[in-house]
Amino acid sequence: IDLVLDSPIPKIINAINKSPIKNVMKGLFDEMKGDGNGKLTTQIQIPLKDEENITFNGNYEFQNSYLINDAIGMPKINNIIGYVEFDQNDIKINKAEAILSGSPIIIELNNINDITHVNVSGILDQEFIRVTLDTNLAKKFIGESPWIGEIKIKENSTDLKIKTDLQGIKIDLPAPFGKKEDEITTVSITKKSINNNQELIRAEIGTYAFAELIKEKNYGEIKNGLISI
Repeated sequence: IDLVLDSPIPKIINAINKSPIKNVMKGLFDEMKGDGNGKLTTQIQIPLKDEENITFNGNYEFQNSYLINDAIGMPKINNIIGYVEFDQNDIKINKAEAILSGSPIIIELNNINDITHVNVSGILDQEFIRVTLDTNLAKKFIGESPWIGEIKIKENSTDLKIKTDLQGIKIDLPAPFGKKEDEITTVSITKKSINNNQELIRAEIGTYAFAELIKEKNYGEIKNGLISI
């Protein structure tokens, strides 16, 4: 059976959570919300002598849609353009385009060894800083620099890693935070589960600023930590 259907985002999220793909996704779509248009193209094979052994494959086209998942800390991703490819056992995204905090990003998704890997790359610029942090602070940043992020979604945990070298951005702040456009200053942020109830958040700016915090997953409270400048 070949099908081509207009399918808004809420309907495709509901379909994923009611299909065998749900188990592969390790909870990524459990609390997912979103809206926007999309198109579902799928092929379903139903064996005449084994109706319960149904197989299917196809793709879903994001048509300027948005997604958000507060449960795993996924911010709102707007204007998604691209394709999700799937079958009854797996799902993947190859270089979908979108907007995060006012700046363009590329999204890829794969399932490897029972872990859902989401790779994101984007541009850190004045608009990104204005939307995510502060308008006045954004005025201190001139230029742009690429950043990369990796999210690993497991059965009961989500790990995050974000990194940029800030090359290409001039920062007009007092030392040691100011920098010239061509200078390299590595900034990294990681979040890693340490048990079922807590996660470790680390942030580093070059060699002169460091923070390490232990946060309660359910309540968002900081239990303890260390900040060094």
